[in-house]
Amino acid sequence: MLYTAKILLLLQTISFASLTFSDISTEPASQKLTPAQEITRQLNRLDFSISIRSIVPSAINNLYSVKLSSGQHIHASSDGRYILIKDHIIDISSGNPVNITAIEHQQEIIKELEQLDKKDLIVFTPSGDVTGVVYAFTDADCSACRKMHYDIPELNKRGIEVRYLAFPREGLNSSGHKKMTATWCADDRKAALTQLEQGMPVEEKTCRHDPVPTHYAVGERLGVTGTPFLVLEDGRTIPGYQPPERLAAIIASRPPASL
Repeated sequence: MLYTAKILLLLQTISFASLTFSDISTEPASQKLTPAQEITRQLNRLDFSISIRSIVPSAINNLYSVKLSSGQHIHASSDGRYILIKDHIIDISSGNPVNITAIEHQQEIIKELEQLDKKDLIVFTPSGDVTGVVYAFTDADCSACRKMHYDIPELNKRGIEVRYLAFPREGLNSSGHKKMTATWCADDRKAALTQLEQGMPVEEKTCRHDPVPTHYAVGERLGVTGTPFLVLEDGRTIPGYQPPERLAAIIASRPPASL
């Protein structure tokens, strides 16, 4: 069984910080309603096609379990303002439902990016105007990472600056870590990374300031589990390889204003 149309839309677009539907009246209710009535009212304002089978208190105070006629469950606050879907808290009190959880996560990501020292990154900058910036966690032995690196000229041509961070998927002190350290400690980092992404060996080298452990720690905090893992300046994350035209479109499609 499936969620109704707009609930399904929320599920499909859960990665965005703000979710916008058509204008919905925000006039307050004319009288005091019970939690079940208020939850029903708010959900019906979101989508008239929603059919609710039952609304009962959950084990958590002021949080109600809502069973839809489709057989699916969601949770809602007693005032109907918030719904909980797939571990994401959505504010549905206005015509612009807002993913509170995604906003908080993106703000945390932005803070992480602001603390990075650009000199510890390997940066490929366009010769012309920069229209977007992508932070890319990469690994020494990753076919999709090699595919992305092959796209660097096209990405730069589109005005996209790529800032690489090292993320050895096998963990620190692994063979991948040693390769990444050799790359980041090379005299010409960009040439070394290109050589590495082409599957060629990089001269083993260490240096006093090895940024790989720092990059790895940042990646773990951001939830990186695979590479390439892309992060945009506004905090949006993009797991996996994206063709240049698709990546450019994602960067250009700014999410609606949040809270």
